[in-house]
Amino acid sequence: MQVKSVQLAIQLAMAKMNLRGCSRSSSSARMTQAFAFIDRDRSGSLGKTEVEDAFAALGVYVTADVMERMMQFFDKDGNGTIDYSEFLNTLFPVYSKSYKPVS
Repeated sequence: MQVKSVQLAIQLAMAKMNLRGCSRSSSSARMTQAFAFIDRDRSGSLGKTEVEDAFAALGVYVTADVMERMMQFFDKDGNGTIDYSEFLNTLFPVYSKSYKPVS
C-alpha cells in the first residue's frame, strides 16, 4: 500500500524511527542518527533517491507525487537536496532554534 499524504508518511517514518515522545537530548541524538541513516553517500545533504530509499527501508511506501511534495516541503532553499538544518527545521521547529551549524 502506498501512502498518499506527506504528513502521514512523515508521521509513520518518525514513529518507526522512534523520534516521537523522547526527551530533548535523546531526540537530538536520534535526529542526528536518523539523518545519518538517510544520508547514504555521507554528503551532508539528502537527495530524492536517498529519501525514497529510507522510506522504503522503513516500510513506508509513498507515491511519486508525495515524494515530490515532500522534497519541496523540506527543501527550503530549493537546491534539490535537504541539508541537516532543513531536516531539523521542518521536523522540529522548536528544537531548531537552538541548532547552530558547525562550520
